[in-house]
Amino acid sequence: MYSKFVYYLVPTLLTTGGAVVLKYHKAPESIQNLKYVTQNLSLLSSSINSGVNFTPKPAFEIVEPGRDSQEVPQIVTDETKEVMFCNERLPLEFEPVLTRYENEVRKNKESKGSLLQSIKIGNRYKAEILRVLEEEGIPADFFYLAMAESGLNNLTSPRGAKGFWQFMEDAATRSGLEISETVDERLHPQKSTLAAAKYLKSLRKYFKNWTLTAASYNMGAGGLLNAMNAQGKGDYYELNLNPETAQYVYRIVALKYLMEQPAKYGLSLNVKAKYAPIPYYIVKVNRNIPDLTVFAKENNSDLRTLKAMNPWLIADYLTVKQGKVYEVRFPKTANNIAEEMVALPYRPGMNRNALRDSILKALTRQETIKNNAEKLVYTF
Repeated sequence: MYSKFVYYLVPTLLTTGGAVVLKYHKAPESIQNLKYVTQNLSLLSSSINSGVNFTPKPAFEIVEPGRDSQEVPQIVTDETKEVMFCNERLPLEFEPVLTRYENEVRKNKESKGSLLQSIKIGNRYKAEILRVLEEEGIPADFFYLAMAESGLNNLTSPRGAKGFWQFMEDAATRSGLEISETVDERLHPQKSTLAAAKYLKSLRKYFKNWTLTAASYNMGAGGLLNAMNAQGKGDYYELNLNPETAQYVYRIVALKYLMEQPAKYGLSLNVKAKYAPIPYYIVKVNRNIPDLTVFAKENNSDLRTLKAMNPWLIADYLTVKQGKVYEVRFPKTANNIAEEMVALPYRPGMNRNALRDSILKALTRQETIKNNAEKLVYTF
């Protein structure tokens, strides 16, 4: 019995470094190991007195660097050291910033088909969007914000945001866009771009740079200001934001560089079939149109083409408020199949006039087109 007692007692004492007081009441007659117990306790006592430390090691240690230790160098690559958004440099010398940027580049490179489609369709609208942004004093890089939002498709998000710039209904009406039973100007490429530019201009008043302005477009000015105040940070790259906004600027910048310099990022894309801007003429409408199918036929077109050129017409009729005038676009083409208008021929280096001439030479009914181009007001 005593040998078992010692077997358990000694390791315990070695672990805790403590002392044990044995209270002896009555020893059994058959004690054979008392001398053995005494010897072991003496050994334990001498070990403790000699300074042996049996205290268990902590779960972690804080180790101070030695004099010869060197800091780990920051990661910078030649390909990414001068990555800019609106003339504001991404601080890629910091590993978390570089990692997030490279993750966005990688994700977009992996979806090569979507990126190629973005480059193609971007060509169709880019000049017009850039013109509006420039007129409103918004940097050209915000074109890629629209690309990040929608890929320049008139999408509807799960939350109900619509159009190139993904306006929610409240924000759209506050920005002057009309939403009615027959019209949704969030889907109007030109008007929604103007509204987005004005909105970005208003956001810029609250923030010291365009990077934070872009982040606030995604998160909302109030939410971003609250985060900045709570965290005491004024730099987008130092803020702890929700996952979507935390990646938002990186996604915009990755699209910018992949679309502008695909070869530099190891992409080989066949972009010869870029979607060209569609030559169009305008019919101004100042009265109700009870049937858009009839209206399209009267302008040598059809309903599908009319809707492709004017996606903001969301019904098959149009109600016009008093004093309102809509500009309805029709293609300058006798071939009114909307799907075929998606990829009109475009050659790199071709200017707008040469493109128009090449298209018009291949089309018939030139006189009808000319007459329709002069018919600017539709009345009943």
